[in-house]
Amino acid sequence: MKQIYFANGKDPSLLRRSRKGITRAVTGTSLRLFPGITTRLAERMLCVTSPPRRKLVDLKFSVDELDVYDQKIRVFQTGTSDRSILFVHGWSGSSADFNAFYQPVLDAGFNVIAIDHVAHGASPGKVANMFLFVRAIEQVLNKNDTRITGVIAHSMGASAVVNAVHMRHGDLPVVLISPVFPFFESLYQSVDNFGISTEWVDRLLTVFENRYGRSIDEIDPKITIQKFSNPVLTIQDRQDRHIPLETNRQHFTPHISASLHETDGLGHFKILGAEEVVARSVRFVKENITHL
Repeated sequence: MKQIYFANGKDPSLLRRSRKGITRAVTGTSLRLFPGITTRLAERMLCVTSPPRRKLVDLKFSVDELDVYDQKIRVFQTGTSDRSILFVHGWSGSSADFNAFYQPVLDAGFNVIAIDHVAHGASPGKVANMFLFVRAIEQVLNKNDTRITGVIAHSMGASAVVNAVHMRHGDLPVVLISPVFPFFESLYQSVDNFGISTEWVDRLLTVFENRYGRSIDEIDPKITIQKFSNPVLTIQDRQDRHIPLETNRQHFTPHISASLHETDGLGHFKILGAEEVVARSVRFVKENITHL
């Protein structure tokens, strides 16, 4: 639900703040009285995605499907090279978010591999979460017939990539565009700003840990980024309203700080269409490939 994930928390109205207080109390009470029903409602409210905003550019993509925790994702591929760049979109995005990248990537001598996460773009499903994001990337990276030599990712997708590559793919060059390093903290803050009890998030994350057999700490980008050693380029706009640059800076390691490229006036989404960002990202991957 994009209205929650991208809530900015600015609410000067005393009346609206009072209403939020009442809503928090009601939602917290409902969880204690009806935990099963409320947890299902929480997943519907917090994990339902928005329809895609654009269509994938027509470049004669082949389409494959992969299983992700008994769900399906669509994987799009085009090009004739023996090396590929993987593109990973963010929350309520799709592979079409990177349309501006694909022809430059092909011109640079790479294949394009792009995924639509569960319940995003052309992939089936109704709900998604960070566990599904991370697993989807792992599945694509571990396929034997994809020779991925770099990854370019945006927003929540960039946060998931950090978790998916650092253990088994430490040599891959990675471009993180508008990443969300304090992802779970931002989720809690957005839910609280929206007026919903954060106990809903506590309960839902516990359900996810049991469902997928992984702990939150395993996929928390704030933790993983401290151990991240891949060749990395981080790109973020100074006017990003959805994840302020200064909020991310609090979690930067020297490795990430040294890689940062700041833009002006592109925000959180337009940054993916900027020629400067496209050129810099493709050049970085090309210059930092360590295996062929």
